[in-house]
Amino acid sequence: VNRLTLVDQSIAAVRFAEKNIQRQSAIPVTCAVRDVSEIALGQYCNWHIDPDRRVQGHRRSAPELCEPPLQKILEMSEANPHGCIKFSPAANAESLLERGAELEWIGHRREVQQQVAWLGSLAKHPGRKVATFIDSQGQSHTFVSTHPRGPSERPAESPHRFLFEPRPSLLASGLDEELATEFGFVRLCPQAAYYTAHDHRKTALFTDFEVLDDLAYHHKALLQ
Repeated sequence: VNRLTLVDQSIAAVRFAEKNIQRQSAIPVTCAVRDVSEIALGQYCNWHIDPDRRVQGHRRSAPELCEPPLQKILEMSEANPHGCIKFSPAANAESLLERGAELEWIGHRREVQQQVAWLGSLAKHPGRKVATFIDSQGQSHTFVSTHPRGPSERPAESPHRFLFEPRPSLLASGLDEELATEFGFVRLCPQAAYYTAHDHRKTALFTDFEVLDDLAYHHKALLQ
């Protein structure tokens, strides 16, 4: 990257971003306090847009209710399709898959930090969903959807020797069942996100537990 251009209607947001970048890098930065929809994306190699989700003070996740809205961003991208859009993890942006975008949910610790739509040449897996977990050492672990999720298997009648809890990014992307099927895990019950298996399988995208006992549910006993 030879130069970065920061664009926001808030001068405070632009200055904060500029200072953060200067603390981390020596890349020259140009600032513009403008409406991003006025920027011609064709003059840049790549672009990144984080739409405002607090339009009129209310937090929103629907891409069409952000500023700029998704449709406007897509119109802007006609001049340069090589970019990415940051969304809320709960945003429904699946229509972008038909355009060849890659939708990635990124999680760290026990939270989903964000959803990113990668477009144009930045999409490593065009038309696919991706779940990424970043561990405490900063290493990323990724699962890329390879096929549509099929019908669910019959849930296990009781826990097997091991339980597996999907990472939040895997759940948010809806890829937990697909990966669980590859590993031979069975859903514990329709209402729960836990899976179970007789054999242990270590993977960073699931937290694993060994079942020591299977007890009847008793609310008062659990409170003690």
